Amino acid sequence: KAAELLPLRSEYAESDLGRATKGAALSLLARVMMYQIGTDPDNGDGAASWQKVYDLTNEVINSGEYRLLDNYAQIFEDESDNSAESIFDIQFGTGSVEAQPSSIGTNWYQYQSNRGSSTVASGWGFNNPSTNLVREFEAGDPRLSCTIYGADYNNGIIYGVNPGYKTTTDADWSLYLGRKAALQEIPPIIKAAPRNVRIIRFADVILMNAEAAAHLGKNAEAVAQVNKIRTRANNSTYCKGFNEGAPNAYPENAVSQPLALISESLSGDDLIDAIFHERRVELAMESLRFFDLVRTNKLAETLQRVKWDERNGDGVDAGVYKEDYVAYYDGISANIKNKSRKGALGANQVFVFPIPSTEVTAYGLEQNPGY
Repeated sequence: KAAELLPLRSEYAESDLGRATKGAALSLLARVMMYQIGTDPDNGDGAASWQKVYDLTNEVINSGEYRLLDNYAQIFEDESDNSAESIFDIQFGTGSVEAQPSSIGTNWYQYQSNRGSSTVASGWGFNNPSTNLVREFEAGDPRLSCTIYGADYNNGIIYGVNPGYKTTTDADWSLYLGRKAALQEIPPIIKAAPRNVRIIRFADVILMNAEAAAHLGKNAEAVAQVNKIRTRANNSTYCKGFNEGAPNAYPENAVSQPLALISESLSGDDLIDAIFHERRVELAMESLRFFDLVRTNKLAETLQRVKWDERNGDGVDAGVYKEDYVAYYDGISANIKNKSRKGALGANQVFVFPIPSTEVTAYGLEQNPGY
């Protein structure tokens, strides 16, 4: 209904950009349907299907309302709030010192920023990128520079300087911090940062469309959509401030080893795997990975493969598994399965969160299994 009633992005005045649009409603509906296909055993009597995901995303793509930004490195900088690639941002403005945190700013960035910084906006150091994620990026992919920073990468440079790092606290459990949540300018109080939070962008819609096309046997279309994303990556620079002493500069395109476009002959599981690789590196640290793992029945398997070498300073060679920790994560996985229900086609084990006890009591609801 929202998609029916909301205006197109182009129908808003510039001062109203950021309000919900028809494209936002269609895109989020496609995302919900993808999740429902993989997790809902009843599937709303067929309310969700790959055909519907394909049609919804095609409507957004063909609307001409959105486009990929030319340079991936620009997406998460302040100047790209409500850009042509942003389908829906949560809007934030300059906060008030006197009124924080009940202001129009956000502390989304404070949670994830560098604890040890003295020259760039500092924070609490949570939500760290994993070593496993870093290894997922292909050699030369400039998107890595836009996804991570830290003492062990690019000489620690962020926005042109090495701000210093703390790597011994419980929060800083990996060598890396999330570059997409890094702030260049320090607001009056970082709890009131003015940058928008990206919820869904055009690249995600393109990859949803590719996934739907692959499931429908439209392999050539799926390959073409993935290659749009990879081509943009090849034409992008490293992140803003990548070079020391140049905090505001986007380096010249220095991709010495361009990403190979995926083969037109890909099909079946190989094509799905290529799409999921692209989702992981393109959308890294954008709060989608967990839900992608749940809807594809890969959450327990992934937890089983958590590597002991993710923790900094443990003295374990990269890539070596510790048997006792694999067993520990097996236990977590078993616990998840015990708190699960069968998914679509009897395939998925879906982790569900508990219903708050106050809601259970107030409305006579049945608590989810395992709690």
